Amino acid sequence: MDKSVLRSADLSQAVWTKSKRSGNGANDQCVEVTKLYVDGAHVGMGMRDSTDPDGPVLYFWNAEYRAFQQGIANGQESLLAP
Repeated sequence: MDKSVLRSADLSQAVWTKSKRSGNGANDQCVEVTKLYVDGAHVGMGMRDSTDPDGPVLYFWNAEYRAFQQGIANGQESLLAP
């Protein structure tokens, strides 16, 4: 699917959150996520590096994000490997 719809979401007022498990120490390297809304509808999720808030954002349709979460929950950590 064309992700230009997701990329059109206004991130200027986005509320970014990170896992409660990420901690708050010196090694606080984590990702943050936000819900993406287009015309008032929740259409997907955005993900970014918490140490680089002005850096690139990964865009997921809702179904893609659920599949990503399920893969991690099922032990597919290789999804995160470079």
